[in-house]
Amino acid sequence: MSPFHLCVSVVMRQLFLLAFICDMSDYGIITMETMTTVTSSGGSAKTNHAIFDSQSNLLAESHLCFNKDHFSRTDFNVERFLNLVRRRASLQQIHNDLRVYLKIVQNSMIELINDDYADFVNLSSNLVGLKETVDKLTNDIETIWDDFCSSTQSIKQSTEFIEQKTAQLTECRKAQCEIRGQIFLIKAIERLADKIVSCPKKMEQCWLQSFVDAVVDVVLWFSKVNVTDDKIATAYTKCLARVRKLTEHWLIQDLKGDCCFIEKILSIITLNKSTDSAVSCVMTEIIAECIGEPKGNLGDFLDELYATIRKLREDWLRKMANSGVPPTNISPFLDNCLLTFVVSSLDQHFGSVVVPSDNRLFHRCYMTTCNFISNWPDAAKSRSVLRLIRNRFNLVVYFKLETQHFLSQLEDQFDPSIVKLIVNEENKEWEEKIFYHFSKLVVDALERIWSDEVYLPTLSDKLWDFTLKVLIRYLEWIGGIKSHYWIEKKAPEDCEIWRMFCALCADCAAVDSRAFGIALSSIWPKIREHELDVTVFGQCLSIFSTKIAEATQEFEKFIVEDAVKSLAKILDGVCGIPRQYRWTKKPSPTEISPYVTETSAALILFKDEMNRCCWNEENVTSVHKEIVAKSVEIFLEKAHEVLKSVEQTETSLQRFKRKSLAVNENNADSDENKIRRQLLLDLNYFKTLAVSCQIEISHLETLLLRANPPTEMIQISKVTESVPSEADNTGETLSENNCVELVSMLVKSKTIDILFTTDGKEYVTRNHLLNEVKNECIGRDGRVSLYDLAQSLNVDYEHIESAVSVISKQLPTFILCNAELISRDYIDSLCKSLNEQLMDAGIVCISQLAKTWDLPTEILNNLVLVEVGSKVDAIRDGDALYTRSYLSAQRNIIRAMLCGLTKVTPIVRLQSELQLTNALFWSLFDELNAMKEVPGKIVGARTSSHCLYHPNIYTTLVKQYILKTFLQEGVLSLVVFKKLSVSEPRIYMKEILQNAEYLALIYFPSAILSAKVWNEIEGAVKEEMNSKSVVDIRLHVPEIIQSKADIEQAVASLLRNNENWLFVSDTSYIYSQQLLSVAMKAVDGLINSRAEEITSVWGKQKALKKQEKKQDDDWGTTKSRKTKGGKGKAVKKVLPEETSLDLLIKLSDEELIKELKRASDIPNELLEDVVDQIQINAETLLRTRTELLLHSMQTVSVQDQKRAHAQLQETLSTLYDNICIFEDGASAFEDTVAANLKIHLLRTLCTYFANNVLSYVSRTQNVDALTTKARNETIANIENAENRNAVEKLFTALSTKNLEPFHDAVFGVCSSAVCALNLKMPDKKQRMELIKIYEDQLVSQLRDCTDPPSGLLLTLLILLARNEKIAVHASGKFVSHLIAKVERNPKTSAELTELLASSQKMVISSMQAKDDVSLIAKLNEKLVALIAAVNGFEYVEKPTVDNGVLEF
Repeated sequence: MSPFHLCVSVVMRQLFLLAFICDMSDYGIITMETMTTVTSSGGSAKTNHAIFDSQSNLLAESHLCFNKDHFSRTDFNVERFLNLVRRRASLQQIHNDLRVYLKIVQNSMIELINDDYADFVNLSSNLVGLKETVDKLTNDIETIWDDFCSSTQSIKQSTEFIEQKTAQLTECRKAQCEIRGQIFLIKAIERLADKIVSCPKKMEQCWLQSFVDAVVDVVLWFSKVNVTDDKIATAYTKCLARVRKLTEHWLIQDLKGDCCFIEKILSIITLNKSTDSAVSCVMTEIIAECIGEPKGNLGDFLDELYATIRKLREDWLRKMANSGVPPTNISPFLDNCLLTFVVSSLDQHFGSVVVPSDNRLFHRCYMTTCNFISNWPDAAKSRSVLRLIRNRFNLVVYFKLETQHFLSQLEDQFDPSIVKLIVNEENKEWEEKIFYHFSKLVVDALERIWSDEVYLPTLSDKLWDFTLKVLIRYLEWIGGIKSHYWIEKKAPEDCEIWRMFCALCADCAAVDSRAFGIALSSIWPKIREHELDVTVFGQCLSIFSTKIAEATQEFEKFIVEDAVKSLAKILDGVCGIPRQYRWTKKPSPTEISPYVTETSAALILFKDEMNRCCWNEENVTSVHKEIVAKSVEIFLEKAHEVLKSVEQTETSLQRFKRKSLAVNENNADSDENKIRRQLLLDLNYFKTLAVSCQIEISHLETLLLRANPPTEMIQISKVTESVPSEADNTGETLSENNCVELVSMLVKSKTIDILFTTDGKEYVTRNHLLNEVKNECIGRDGRVSLYDLAQSLNVDYEHIESAVSVISKQLPTFILCNAELISRDYIDSLCKSLNEQLMDAGIVCISQLAKTWDLPTEILNNLVLVEVGSKVDAIRDGDALYTRSYLSAQRNIIRAMLCGLTKVTPIVRLQSELQLTNALFWSLFDELNAMKEVPGKIVGARTSSHCLYHPNIYTTLVKQYILKTFLQEGVLSLVVFKKLSVSEPRIYMKEILQNAEYLALIYFPSAILSAKVWNEIEGAVKEEMNSKSVVDIRLHVPEIIQSKADIEQAVASLLRNNENWLFVSDTSYIYSQQLLSVAMKAVDGLINSRAEEITSVWGKQKALKKQEKKQDDDWGTTKSRKTKGGKGKAVKKVLPEETSLDLLIKLSDEELIKELKRASDIPNELLEDVVDQIQINAETLLRTRTELLLHSMQTVSVQDQKRAHAQLQETLSTLYDNICIFEDGASAFEDTVAANLKIHLLRTLCTYFANNVLSYVSRTQNVDALTTKARNETIANIENAENRNAVEKLFTALSTKNLEPFHDAVFGVCSSAVCALNLKMPDKKQRMELIKIYEDQLVSQLRDCTDPPSGLLLTLLILLARNEKIAVHASGKFVSHLIAKVERNPKTSAELTELLASSQKMVISSMQAKDDVSLIAKLNEKLVALIAAVNGFEYVEKPTVDNGVLEF
């Protein structure tokens, strides 16, 4: 839509809106919101002021109540306009003026449209001759091109000729160069031969230079020329052979001399490619003479050989320096000669050394060779020969000779059933004593292989492997000893296992110490010579030490168990004490028992054996203490049994005494007291022994207390027994009541202090109650509740509570806690039990202790756990107790774990393997770290569950791996960093890369790329973009950066440097603007077809609208009706054409995508985006082509319509004229015949007339071929009702028998509203002319006619037209009526009448007998006669028999 039309539409829309508002205001229903909405909807439109200029005169004549310029403003507002205008006029006046102004604008638009249409029609006429002009230009261009081609043909031929001649000259030039090269080669050989012949006896610098030049010329020309002559090749070979001999001779003389010509001589040798021959000559004639043959020791000879080699080299370099010859290019040749001679000498003279038979000689020679190689100058240039010298020595054989005998001996002595002890071996004061041959063999092997007389630097790795193998074998050996002698119990009966394990513990400590000593003194220095870190090697020895420590602890445990087992047998003597004193009348004991003496001797023996085995004092004390503790425990158990039997015996004797009333018997020397005294002596000895070893003695003191004689309770029965004994003398007896009164009196007089029992039958003194409470507590193992005391002693609870309070205050050995009386012995026993548990397990859970011992938490915390650190040898941490040895073992385990780890490990996992709290774990870790025994570092917070341990070796390997991978591939996945536990890849890459490389890194969400890789990717993308205009980024980036975020970043980086590239979100494709051009070309076919379709549809619609359009001069001022919104019909007739065309010129996304899929190879993922990009351009192109086609179609349509209308006018005019004259001709006949002729005329010419009209009106082709039904449907489909009615009326007239309705229908069709034809009936003059024309046409047809029936009909019609002056339209069925009409005319002769009648009869006969040849011949004769008659010839009918031809 043009800007002008847009402006007009906007102004009209505003006017309509204002008129609508005024109408609504009349009814009082307009609101400010409505006006605001109207303003907002129309305020943004832009108008063209030109529309008002064309009607300025008209507007000036109008007396409007408003200024029309308001509508031209871009900020037009309805509310403001009404406010301004209502000041000068009412709403009704405004409404009327707006309608007037609307009419003015409408008329202006109609005029402008008419002007545009006229210009459009003129444009089509101006383009009529364009095709002829284009064709003419095309022909001219083709002519010019042909002339150009013909003119360049000769130039082509000349060019080909020149190229041919140039190729010939080039070949000739090559041949000349080849011949000249051969000539120069021959001359150079001759000159070299002359030089060889004229060789001086004494070398001169100038002559040698000329000789070098001659050799260079020969060699260079021979390399350039393709020699095909055998003589030249032979001469060349002989000359160079002679040159080789001369140069070798000169080289030997010069090396023996002052070395002033060696540079030029070597250049000749190098050019002649005879270096190997020269080296051999120098070796044979100079070096071999200086060295000679070996005469004595090969080691001395090798020293002399290396010294001579070095001296020769120094002498040659000194001579060259004196002569001013630079040694840079000479020394490699000399070094090659000297070192090659060394290789040859080793092969020749040292065969028995390099494959060792004497290891010491091999070691000496190899170390001498290594020293020679390391001190050789410019070793880098002679690396291959030096490596060849070193490889001459067979190190594998040497290593096997040095180590195999150790392995054999270790294998022989590995059987644990055969253990060999070392006898009478003297050790140095500082050396640990070794008792077993196997241990000694291990130490000797390590000392031997790492000694200076055996060690070779090249064998460091093999020697270390051998060391580990020996140490592992030793661990296996001590494991076999343990399994054989302790687990499987296969030791001989007389074998003292504890002695064996004492010696084995000493050996383990000695081997461990000696191994570390060898490492510190020999191994570490030798490893550091290779610039290696000894940390990893130290970790291996640390693990070995840990294993040895664990084995030693087990062996100490075995020693203790075996010693205690033997002591238990001796301590069985405790059970024999009662047998010694019961019924034996032995005196009371005064010294310890014999078994105690024997036990003491055995303990001393154990300690002496450990000292003999050189145990350290700490281990001796620890093991001895453990043996004593277990021995004391066994003794106490057995003594407890004996004491228990003595107490039972005493209880029985006391009952017997009460019954027998033997109150005067003295029990001081009873057997039980003797047994108690003996036990007291033995217990005192063991108490002394336990105190000396710092062993808990609470249980022992308890037994000592129980071994003392018991205190008797004062009971009423005893008083009763004692009183009668005194009364026996007087003969009186006290009653029970008297006894009660007596005791009561004693209590009142405070003579005695006693308490009543609960049942009141007995009394007890307070002191005795105290003893009973203490005894009851001791009898219950040192712990009893107050309630149980009251029940057991039959005393009220308050007396028990008072007594317990007194005991706890007076005796520190008893404690009142939580309503329980607890003795210190009980606490000590708990501490001892806790120590035993700790010794067995190393760790004890405090909460588990409370459950196991059934102790309240208060007692456990206040009485037992306070002894931790004193009586309880442990360390408390949280809810657990640990022994120091356990923590030491855990620390060693942590050390072993940290040393053994080679990858990142969570600290939580390490802690899960240990029974340690978090704080204790970190405490042990800090101890190891302080000792620098942590080969790694901690990453993360210690309190975090993600705290990690990074071993140093892992860190090194990760760094090497990342650096190597990145340098090789140029890309690293962030997943790799995560797997390798690198938390900050950027910081890590900055640490391992140089600053320039780090700054060039490119970071993606999933990986890190080098600048080189990214440049390659970008280059590949650009190359593919240039060739294909679209690139899938995923195909060019590595597989590890295929995520959505990676692709988006890659695309953003590529688009940053290429502004004309485009990207489709959520895909991996980018494309250039060129792809849009490709897409536009792909949819070009669709656009063309759609343009043709739209043109066709639009043309039909426009044609129909033109037919339906009614003329309305003033746009409905009186006829138009108001529609919704105040719009009239006029607007509907102006706007829909453009609007409907806009609706037709649309390309949907679906059809564009479908066409792109068909006609291009654009990826499916890009189709929607590409369609969005090109849709506007495609629709614009579609509009342009549609307008061009419409323009062309309208141009053609106007011409076609004019042509079709003119043709229709001509055709129908002719038809109608004929119909009119045929109607007159039919009227000349009788009524019946006339009616039939008119009906025939309606069925033929009138029908043809109607079909032409229908074809023109309905734009339908081949209407004649339509059936009646199809024709009726075609008529019904005519959209214009007036046209449809006219055509229907015309075809209805055809079915009548009269022509009057037909004439009426014809004039209806000819109206300007239908076909706009100018048809009228011909006048008389015209009718005569038409009849004459009709006659001439019939004569012409008859002249060409060959069908007798048709000829007869034509003859009759011609005669009627000629004689009757009528034109008749008839068929063959009217022949008889026509003949009758002709016969009645006076101008018709009888002969003609007869001819016509006979011809009719023969025609009828021929129709009945179609195959009659003679009849057909006669008919032909009749036809000829008719033609002659019509033409006015005289004819004679002469039948001929031969040919049957009529002659005239």
